[in-house]
Amino acid sequence: MNFNHTAAVGALLGGHFIGSDKAVADGRYGLEMFPLRLWSWFDGTLQEAIDHYYLSITLTDQKTFADYGPREFDRLMGRSLLWKSMEELSTCYHPMLRRYVSAGGRTTPFYATQVQDGVQHIAHVLCPKGALTDTDKVESRQEEIRRKAVNRPPIIGHDLSPRRVAMQSVKSPWAPEWVSAVFEDKPLPFEVTAAFRQWGAHIKEPKFKRSYMGRLYGLASFDYAASPTLNLQALWNRKETPPETAEDIGQLLVRFGYNRVNFIDTMKGGTLGNMGGSMAVLQHRNVMLILSSPNAGLKGSHFSPDKDEIRSIQTAACLFALREQPGWTISVDSKEVSSLPFACKAGSRIAIQDGAVFVGIIPLETTDLGRDVEVMLKEGGEPVMVQSGEWMRESLLIENYFYRSDERFDLGRDPDRLDAACGGFVVVMGDRTEFAGLPAFQKHLDGIRIRRSHDPAANLVELTCEVGGDRLEMGFRPRGADSDDHQIVSEGIPYRRVNGKWPYLPEGVERESNLSILGRRSPLEKNGARLFLEPNQMGYVLTEPKTGVFLGANPLPDLSWFRFETPGGISLEADGRIGLGFFCVQPSAGKIDVEYALHPDLPADGAPLGLVARLAELDEVGGPAKVQRQVEPFDGYGPAAGGAERRAVEIRAPVGIPLLPAYDALLRPLAG
Repeated sequence: MNFNHTAAVGALLGGHFIGSDKAVADGRYGLEMFPLRLWSWFDGTLQEAIDHYYLSITLTDQKTFADYGPREFDRLMGRSLLWKSMEELSTCYHPMLRRYVSAGGRTTPFYATQVQDGVQHIAHVLCPKGALTDTDKVESRQEEIRRKAVNRPPIIGHDLSPRRVAMQSVKSPWAPEWVSAVFEDKPLPFEVTAAFRQWGAHIKEPKFKRSYMGRLYGLASFDYAASPTLNLQALWNRKETPPETAEDIGQLLVRFGYNRVNFIDTMKGGTLGNMGGSMAVLQHRNVMLILSSPNAGLKGSHFSPDKDEIRSIQTAACLFALREQPGWTISVDSKEVSSLPFACKAGSRIAIQDGAVFVGIIPLETTDLGRDVEVMLKEGGEPVMVQSGEWMRESLLIENYFYRSDERFDLGRDPDRLDAACGGFVVVMGDRTEFAGLPAFQKHLDGIRIRRSHDPAANLVELTCEVGGDRLEMGFRPRGADSDDHQIVSEGIPYRRVNGKWPYLPEGVERESNLSILGRRSPLEKNGARLFLEPNQMGYVLTEPKTGVFLGANPLPDLSWFRFETPGGISLEADGRIGLGFFCVQPSAGKIDVEYALHPDLPADGAPLGLVARLAELDEVGGPAKVQRQVEPFDGYGPAAGGAERRAVEIRAPVGIPLLPAYDALLRPLAG
């Protein structure tokens, strides 16, 4: 993704500088086909979302397109890229953690908690309350790293510097000012669900990503993936105020593997890799069902099980704390654990209190391939150096074993039984706004009802979890499962239900949050706003209740009929088919902001005749008015024709483009 951006920006701007029409044409084509259509608006997420340093590299290119593209159309394509990226960042940003609650691929676990790169600096620019922490420790932290202090990652990343983010903010903002409220003032709890079609590999049946934010925590997941670094994670703030230091932030990861499961080493810029298993997830708000299975022969990536001395095979949960002493309280079945290691059984209720947050982990019944203990809680291993140069170790491990022995595991002994094996966890999050204290949370865990059945002949594991009035159900086919290949998701996960219903996105919707929706259905509806485009045309709606702003967009340059209705009484409708455009309406302030450009290769007769705005008839107390209010346009256009009584509406729109030819009125009043 970042390479396609860098290549296109080099050809487009470099060609413009040297006067090479062919280079410019190549760059413009590359910008449209790869960054715009494939990597941004093809589905509900981004290839690099949220990969903290890779996405940062991409974002600086997107801003360059938006600010310096040779034509207005080029610049608007750049702004369209930024809109999609800002949708990802703003909706996944947790204001009480000052971090992003998201699954992620090529990143490290510690970019999610401590190492602050470009995506964090951009949030800092856009958030009046600030997004950076620990800035007073930058130099002292480097000294700690030189001394090989453990669990002390760098404060600032090196791929997109604060200086460059600030410099790129001078030409134009990264997003309109009102988007700051999406970052900082989003209503909690908050949820984001996105379709991931993996640039065509899952075009008919997407995978899904989900992020849920409680008051002091977040839970995020891929539904069918094992190798991404953040295939799933929980983040939390142990205090009840926004953190000033990452030491207040805790993190939970869950992965499949053998011996020491890899939670740390990202192979110098890659991912944590796949240690020979597949993982299936059903996430509903703050609850996550996780089923895992060994791949045939423990086939994975970056590892050599046939050469390794395998002494254990397990699904493992890992907690990271960046404090010298974690300071959390651990209990198993409501009894405090005073020392580690600690052995327990599948089905045990493991509760961890970290300040104001509660983490619940229930090990699921796991196929016994030969083991001397079912579940073990223990401290992490020896420190491992990661790609940024710091030394990290797990703060707590909870391992749910398929196999555990002093004897080496024989991969050839019973390969079919290995491939058909299944294990996993149930994860539950909570905080003091939901539970009065640890006893209340323990009681909640005790009340969870779990039923698991495994029919090896039918190759089907069925898992049901009843929790907090909800019923979560998932089927999983462990034999032949391969969550990191191009396997159709339903071949590995034949069904998922929450209270009897499909738990992810409906057909035609690619991404949805409490404030936004994008997809290829019409209308797209969110919080009273309705966007009408042509069938199968990607559309985008973003709403922001604090400022009362509604954004409706045709984010691709494909022509489409267009109508955008807002609950504040203003609707916009094109007389003809529009191209690439973003239409921002703020009814309470009487403002309409239009960003629009036609594709330069389209024929002139493809342009619409005009944009029509209709205003609700309101009198001083909000009741029906007798006289139609009309719009007063500006920016070179004459006033709307009609009666003398007007409602003042400020219009910002581009001048001299086919959407707005020279005619008497930019906006026409309702007849009658």
